[in-house]
Amino acid sequence: MPGVIQTQEHLFKACTAWRKQQNVLWKEVRSQTKRGWDRFRIADLYADERGGGAILEFLETTDVGWKIREVWEEGSDGSVEGGDEVEVEEGLAVVEVYGGGIS
Repeated sequence: MPGVIQTQEHLFKACTAWRKQQNVLWKEVRSQTKRGWDRFRIADLYADERGGGAILEFLETTDVGWKIREVWEEGSDGSVEGGDEVEVEEGLAVVEVYGGGIS
């Protein structure tokens, strides 16, 4: 959602992009703890080991926590071109760019 700060509280409870996954998360948390989303601060959710599986499932089924990196391609002459931002996916070769240089 544009203009909304993407805090953990927002992503786990209010972000409409992940509503389906939030419902699964909080249904599992409620079944394990007898407490729903309105009874948990995110720090307390992390601290309660009964919610660990539900948190991992949420993170695995969303893009929450994925870094955006810049992809650079090496040309046949050894030059480097690119700079397109993409989501990091399994098997995708990426390098991180710091201060205009490539690391």
